[in-house]
Amino acid sequence: MGQVPARCNRMIFHDGNILHTGDIADPSRLSEDPSQGRLTFKGFFTSQRHTT
Repeated sequence: MGQVPARCNRMIFHDGNILHTGDIADPSRLSEDPSQGRLTFKGFFTSQRHTT
């Protein structure tokens, strides 16, 4: 299992076949205020793997 620490303006790409989820250690720090909140974007991209 891997983990990527939270950091401002961080974008993470991973293989869509890998199970994944957010790891929020302290949910009380989350806010419903859009100016203070966390923005999450889920997108799907396709690409071809290069074989060498």
